[in-house]
Amino acid sequence: MEASWYHSVKYFVSLHPRSEHPDSIPLPRDAPKATVPGQYLVSKMLPPRKSQVKVGATRANSEDSDSADEDAHRGRASSKKASSCNPVVEFKEQMHLSLHRLDEHLVAYIWGKKSSMMDESVTLIGRALAPLHDFNLQRRSTTWGVFDVLESHRVAEMRVR
Repeated sequence: MEASWYHSVKYFVSLHPRSEHPDSIPLPRDAPKATVPGQYLVSKMLPPRKSQVKVGATRANSEDSDSADEDAHRGRASSKKASSCNPVVEFKEQMHLSLHRLDEHLVAYIWGKKSSMMDESVTLIGRALAPLHDFNLQRRSTTWGVFDVLESHRVAEMRVR
């Protein structure tokens, strides 16, 4: 989420149990503001911090490249990636949701809130989907891929315990 110097950016997560097929799960109409018991959970809004992990640049000179233009493009892309840093948000909350039945999936929506003195907007960054009936994912740290809802490409990772 790109922000100008006069914007503040905060992120939050909402967790929704669902039993539909993953392709049939509808997107929320509005960003949830608070937890609704028996329906979904909402985390606190937190600002991002810079990652403490630095990622090195990929090889600029690839042996299997087709042209000098591709090499130049790769060099620019790798230097851009090396200079940029992915923001990290840590939600160290213990959240629980009491349900009458165990749904098939837990959908995590990642939201970004950009605000200034005159304006405020909430954007759906992406969603992650976890099967609730896969007991190998429970009671241990797992990583979920967060995917863009329109183009289905990976936009983030979410570690959950």
